[in-house]
Amino acid sequence: MAVHPGDLEAKSTPQLVLLTFDDSINDINHELYKEMFETGRKNPNGCPISATFYVSHEWTDYRQVQNLWADGHEIASHSIRPGELKLVSLIRCVLRPHPLPNL
Repeated sequence: MAVHPGDLEAKSTPQLVLLTFDDSINDINHELYKEMFETGRKNPNGCPISATFYVSHEWTDYRQVQNLWADGHEIASHSIRPGELKLVSLIRCVLRPHPLPNL
């Protein structure tokens, strides 16, 4: 018999699903994100679902990035060169005059 954290019953054990997306945000994938996040889907606690977007610079429409961030999604930089992860710095520069909160 499986042991659950804190000896919780299986039906009381929290379940987490993390959604992440990698690369550019543009018209090619906009409809997919719209279908996923703008159709009233909610977590069991009533909160809207959200995701983390690791955005690459090439082919990205930063207006769409701004809209996703304004809707409560987390935005991170995929980086311009492979092997580097510079969280938020690229996005912060591009989104002016709509700065991200202090992170």
